[in-house]
Amino acid sequence: MFYLLDEQTKFVKPTLTFSRNERCITQLRLNTPVLTAECPSRLGNQMFSYAIIFAVSNYNQREAYMSPTMSSFLSKYFQVSVYTLDLDLYSSTPWTIQYIGAHVPANIKNLPTQANGTASRIKFCCYPQTWKYFDEIRPLILEEFQFHPKYVQRAQFQLSRAHETFYASKAESKVTFIGVHVRRGDYVQQQKMYGFDFPTVDFYRSAMLYFSRKVSNPIFVLASDDISWCQSDFRPLERQYSIYYISGTSQENGGADLAVLSSCDHVIFGLGTFGFWAGYLNPGEVVYCSDCVKNDSAWMEDPMVFGGSYSNFALPTWTGITCNGFMS
Repeated sequence: MFYLLDEQTKFVKPTLTFSRNERCITQLRLNTPVLTAECPSRLGNQMFSYAIIFAVSNYNQREAYMSPTMSSFLSKYFQVSVYTLDLDLYSSTPWTIQYIGAHVPANIKNLPTQANGTASRIKFCCYPQTWKYFDEIRPLILEEFQFHPKYVQRAQFQLSRAHETFYASKAESKVTFIGVHVRRGDYVQQQKMYGFDFPTVDFYRSAMLYFSRKVSNPIFVLASDDISWCQSDFRPLERQYSIYYISGTSQENGGADLAVLSSCDHVIFGLGTFGFWAGYLNPGEVVYCSDCVKNDSAWMEDPMVFGGSYSNFALPTWTGITCNGFMS
């Protein structure tokens, strides 16, 4: 499937290149260029890979397909339009591997249609973490990442619970929900290897103060893969701010937490691709930790990750605060 781009609006509804009755594809057309991606990682990275192949297939008017692994992460939560390749077909197809990273290739809108005399079968690999591949068609990306209704309903239930926790009735006060994501988990073991700093509690305190000065009756809805750490270290903040904790982010319920965060009015996040997508899917203002990845670190210098500049990851419209709580 690809989207036909109108020269004036650029954004139109999808058009199937050929009719299909199943979501899982077992055979590719011989003379049709195809694009997929392989990313052996979790939800946030899978979303980056999906957004990239979706956008690039638009630019090149070629068919894009999810790998079985990508589909297992994304189809559960989102109403994605891209179809999935059958495992046997995915494994047996002679792919041309193209490694992509923080710097968008010059030919990204003009990929080759032929390889060795046959239609090209390109597989993007690695862990690109940049919005620069797909932000120009952001309305379509947001449409792809619409949650299934049950996750929207669960998110609204969580926000209603948060409201009721701090206010006796909904009519009593109009509140502003600020989604907060705290990433720890396996990053605790990887910190020295990749060279990054965890945002301190002062970062979150400054971000909460920032919003408290701008909005009325803020409720900070917090999700994390280490809720116990948050409940312990955020205890002093509870004397100043209304903080509502939701279930810990994991492979099993990560998408449900993401639905809650993206349903809030604004977002705060420290680091990680999950936090990026909480911000990207959210319609409001985003505050992020601007210096958690060190300038001379393996992550920062790796062209396949941040490519020397955190601006490849964080959108220029977002507000940065340092790890120690200073405006950047």
